[in-house]
Amino acid sequence: REHELVTVIAGEKIGKTTLMAALEHHLIRTTDDALGIISLEEQPKRTAMGIVGYELGRRLQTCERHGEPQEDEREAFRRTVGSGRVYIDSHFGSLDIDRLLARIRWLVVGKRCRWILLDHISMVVSGADVDERKSLDMVTTALASFVEERDCGIIMVSHLKRPSMGVPWEEGRKPRVADIRGTGGIGQLSHAIIGVSRNKRSDDPVESQTMHIEVLANRPYGDEGYACSLRFDNETGRLEETQLDVDGATIDVNEDY
Repeated sequence: REHELVTVIAGEKIGKTTLMAALEHHLIRTTDDALGIISLEEQPKRTAMGIVGYELGRRLQTCERHGEPQEDEREAFRRTVGSGRVYIDSHFGSLDIDRLLARIRWLVVGKRCRWILLDHISMVVSGADVDERKSLDMVTTALASFVEERDCGIIMVSHLKRPSMGVPWEEGRKPRVADIRGTGGIGQLSHAIIGVSRNKRSDDPVESQTMHIEVLANRPYGDEGYACSLRFDNETGRLEETQLDVDGATIDVNEDY
């Protein structure tokens, strides 16, 4: 939703970047809005290939590339990244707060982007000689204020603290707001928080490729809880909604529940 700061949280290597690519593709193909993508852990070319591959249903990042792009790849590029509505920031690595906010303001005010996707907020202060908690509080406060002032929405990724005991993230542990790394400000200031979990170590190939999505906070409306389950297709590189057995009861995604 516009005028909201939405934070996606998950453990490392659970599938946050894949989920963000799905959201980016969805916004490009279902709206006429411009969007700005700031991916601090991924080169712009790889981000673009992820979106084009999602459009094609083919994992371009894992393909051997020889010569010029194929015609279907050119067409997919023109429909998505090359549509004139997508701005992928060229920065890679940590970025200080003032520069990050200036880039977001330029995208929204200068390029009229209605959506900003930031992956990830933790990288902004990574490696910097600063107080991580204070810095994250400052940037989150600025982002929350910015979306309320402007005609835009921001979806950002935040990393989690490593559990000191119990089930690790890679074995399906469900994240909670208190698990957000570095600060409690993200949990307090985000309009909505989406938790992502996946048991990537499962012996079941379907379970190991299925992420579960929960709404952990929804400040404007209050509706929280399990949202859906998304299975990653290795061949297409896409996420497809699937069913989940919750407490012995099977939920069918084809039914209205």
